[in-house]
Amino acid sequence: MPYRDFFAHHPPLLWQLLAPLHGVVESAGAFLVLARAALCVVWLAQLGLLWHLARSALPQPLAPLAALAPLAAGLLQTWADHAIELRPDGLALTLTLASFALLTTR
Repeated sequence: MPYRDFFAHHPPLLWQLLAPLHGVVESAGAFLVLARAALCVVWLAQLGLLWHLARSALPQPLAPLAALAPLAAGLLQTWADHAIELRPDGLALTLTLASFALLTTR
């Protein structure tokens, strides 16, 4: 059983990526703050990838309107709430958007 002693029902990639942060701080509370800050960077990467995808999908004269995509997404309350949760969904979405961005690169 690969996840027999693992406490969550998610695969452990996110926890393994966050493990080095645990060695930097002294307390569990400080780790949570630092991990949430790291996931906010992931959330900002999502907004940047949304802009890139919208810019590549729009015709050249309408390309400046691509800024509306991350603006609209950033204003969604549920998206903002999930930006600071310690869940692997944000990382998975970022990697999915990055793969779409690589597929649509001109």
